[in-house]
Amino acid sequence: MKQHFSLLVSGFLACTLPLGAQTWLAPDGILTYHLTGGFIGIDDYFNLQPGPDTVINGQTCRKMVVSGAPFNYPQSRFAYADGDRVYAYQENNNTFVKLYDFTLAPGAVVSMPVYQANGFFQYRIEAVDTVQAGSFILRRQQAVHLNASGNPSGWAFDILEGMGMVGLPFSTGMEACSYFFPDEAPLCASVVDGFDIKFSCYRAPGGVYSPFGLDCASVPTHALVPAGALTLSPNPTVDVVTLQAVDLPAAVVHTRVFDTSGQYWQVYPGLPDRLDTVSWPAGLYAVVIELENGGRITHRFLRI
Repeated sequence: MKQHFSLLVSGFLACTLPLGAQTWLAPDGILTYHLTGGFIGIDDYFNLQPGPDTVINGQTCRKMVVSGAPFNYPQSRFAYADGDRVYAYQENNNTFVKLYDFTLAPGAVVSMPVYQANGFFQYRIEAVDTVQAGSFILRRQQAVHLNASGNPSGWAFDILEGMGMVGLPFSTGMEACSYFFPDEAPLCASVVDGFDIKFSCYRAPGGVYSPFGLDCASVPTHALVPAGALTLSPNPTVDVVTLQAVDLPAAVVHTRVFDTSGQYWQVYPGLPDRLDTVSWPAGLYAVVIELENGGRITHRFLRI
């Protein structure tokens, strides 16, 4: 499910119907995502925020402006909210597909063609409840991704009304691949290469939701975290990896280690001096250090 995209300037376009108090695609809501990966080692954040109105096929729309990242998505996107349902326009198919539906009960399946690619993205709703998300009390759908055979793939995620896919903040407390437009989920790369995009914050006049302890108002959305501030040696390793950080822009809060499937292996307070990998399977791992200013630095090492 890995694809790469160009560093082009464009934006999402999102469409809303005049539905009063509905929260989907709110014009004054800001979604913040964490972007990591790529061959140049990007570790940054970007915002999605509705902009000026436009019209698509007679439908009143809002532009979801991408800001703060060193790139934007390579194509514009269009969507509209119809009460508890959200639909996105797929230009290549000249049709709208359903992304989210909060009228559905557990057991229901949502299926959509992958945007500008072959295949389908589908998920099944496992449970529906209400959660306290920062300043908000929101309905939640707990969902599992289904593979081409219709069976669970092992990827689970939460969907919050008004925010969309947010990973699993209530059960794991860790970032995970999460897209507002799930028909783009095949873009979700592993930590090996490509780009990972993960939900980080939501800000609106009614409050703030930051499931991963970030100060949403101060998330760095204008500059890259300096590359090369963390070194791992030896790399490759057969047992112990030594970590050394130089000239970090802020203090380290946590250090997390993931494998290529995104599985979480270890978490350490602060920055450890070394990682003991003697009992770990051979393979590629990512070390993610989380800074007090909300930034993250990711480096990889090979266990042989």
